[in-house]
Amino acid sequence: MDIRTNRSSRIWRLGVIGDILDRVSGIFDLLATTAWILGEK
Repeated sequence: MDIRTNRSSRIWRLGVIGDILDRVSGIFDLLATTAWILGEK
């Protein structure tokens, strides 16, 4: 197996994980903001 393809696939996997984490944190931000707005009323 070529070392370069192995490294790039690992970087790609990290990128996918980072993407998922970004989405999850975005959802949590949305929930926190919604809870805060509801709590303010």
